[in-house]
Amino acid sequence: MHSSRTRVRPAATGAYRLDGLAPGEYKLHFYDCNFPETRDHYAPEDWPTLVTVGTGEVGPVSPELARGGVITGTVKAQDMPDGLPSVCVRAVGNNGFAVAFDTFSFTRSYRLTGLPGGKYAVEFKDCTFGLYAPEDATVTVQVRSVKTKNAVLRVGGIIEGLVTSEETGAPLSDIKVDVYDKTGGLAFPVWTNQSGSYRVTGLPSGSYDLHFATDDDAVVASEWWDDQLVRADADPVKVTMGKTKLGVNAALSAGGAINGTVRDASTGEPVAACITATSASREFRRLWVAPSGSYRLGGIVGDDVVVRFSACGSPSVMLATKWHDDAINAAAATPIAVDNGDELTGIDAGLEPFGTYAGQAVVAGSGFPRVPAQNVCASLYAPDGSLVDTTEQRGFSFPVFRFAFLNPRVYTLVVDDCGDADLYAPVTLPATPTPGNGAPIVTIEMPPAPTTCHGQVPTIVGTSRARQAARNQRPRRHRGLRRRRRRHLGPGR
Repeated sequence: MHSSRTRVRPAATGAYRLDGLAPGEYKLHFYDCNFPETRDHYAPEDWPTLVTVGTGEVGPVSPELARGGVITGTVKAQDMPDGLPSVCVRAVGNNGFAVAFDTFSFTRSYRLTGLPGGKYAVEFKDCTFGLYAPEDATVTVQVRSVKTKNAVLRVGGIIEGLVTSEETGAPLSDIKVDVYDKTGGLAFPVWTNQSGSYRVTGLPSGSYDLHFATDDDAVVASEWWDDQLVRADADPVKVTMGKTKLGVNAALSAGGAINGTVRDASTGEPVAACITATSASREFRRLWVAPSGSYRLGGIVGDDVVVRFSACGSPSVMLATKWHDDAINAAAATPIAVDNGDELTGIDAGLEPFGTYAGQAVVAGSGFPRVPAQNVCASLYAPDGSLVDTTEQRGFSFPVFRFAFLNPRVYTLVVDDCGDADLYAPVTLPATPTPGNGAPIVTIEMPPAPTTCHGQVPTIVGTSRARQAARNQRPRRHRGLRRRRRRHLGPGR
């Protein structure tokens, strides 16, 4: 089916024509696009079958759009009888996508039109002040029908606090405060002002986790309230609608910092790269390196971190990711111990052009054309024996496996049957990536797994006593059969 999109607006008579289509299969989507008088008054419709286009004319394809369902009502604000300056209303379908929306000012009424029949989550939100908590409702609507749903927005809960430096006590401005509810949802973030204070409004009643961080090169260490490194240990802040929670303060430490340069290993030129410092519990920061190739990554709380350097800007995107101390994966990287107040230097990296390796496992002796092996796993190991990546080849559906963005090294490739069945014997061979994306496909013949059992007699390995015990368990009729055959054949046979 074609993924390209072609649009046309029908004439006043409703007739339309799509020209210049390449041969293939197309899916037609019809919707009301009149604006603003009748926008979305008709429910959209997908043509139920694919339309196959050849070299001639196809048609007519003439669906009938039905009048869509309508959800309407009024939205009032507590303590504001004249209404809010701006209220946003949207209907979200079962697929999680908003299918209709409306914004109004002071009129207190809304209208969502052109809805296909079904169940919708209708969300009402204060779009101006943010003082009022959002309201949700579930509405079921049918085409050509009107459902009324009114809502009242009430003043939400408020969290206020002050963010300061742990070392100096000075207020910290431009600190981002993220508020998460227990479902993982994020309220609108706020930033501290010049005096270090912040205020979060419009919160429904409930418990929230607060995270404090900077958006720049981490001049201070981020933390969760109250003085916790990870969210799992955060102390929840309980909020009640219409009330203010005061004193949710944070004192952020300057932490430690690492410094270095990132360059192209082949040319020595500075590289536009991103730096990530990760500990066992969390990721500290990611940022762009300066045009000179130098960087400073601060705000690292006393911890051992693994530093990752990745090319994230043109033309350096052709360079492979690398970890500190010239490691090519996190498992081989040397952790760096960073304590509060440290200013470590010389954490440099030289990034190399990346390569690609591609292969196809085939059944040994299958002739031509080669038969792809079914359910084969390919694992790539670094020179130090650490695992770089694992991928899977699934016969005719995915007949080729591929490893991309590899550093120029000689790796070890192990291809086996994924441990599901003894179909193939494992194959181990060296793998050298081809620079860039155009790697040739290496053919790997998979021999059958060695057979360890023949007929009804098991293979016996062990002491003579174990062998004798195994013999005693064999069916006696075999020995009787041999004696009868000797008597029949006579002496000397």
